[in-house]
Amino acid sequence: MRLVVLFREKREYSRATNNWIEEYKRSSGRPGDVEVFDPDTPAGASLARTYGIVDYPAVLVTMNDGSLMKGYSGMPLPTISEIKGYMLM
Repeated sequence: MRLVVLFREKREYSRATNNWIEEYKRSSGRPGDVEVFDPDTPAGASLARTYGIVDYPAVLVTMNDGSLMKGYSGMPLPTISEIKGYMLM
């Protein structure tokens, strides 16, 4: 499984998103699980196009082959327990 978060810094949701990422890292015990991208970078823009993301922040849980298992976009962010459940599958 792969956990991807796409968001832009210096937006009204940035602080909440950064807090969510840090909380996930602490509670999961696996801080390397979260990949963070800015949609204004080439890699982030490519991910946004691939998964059809237009609202931020976006949280994506994908299979190792890149297929989307679950995606969330916009606020509110999903609960940590929701994401943990998908990451354990």
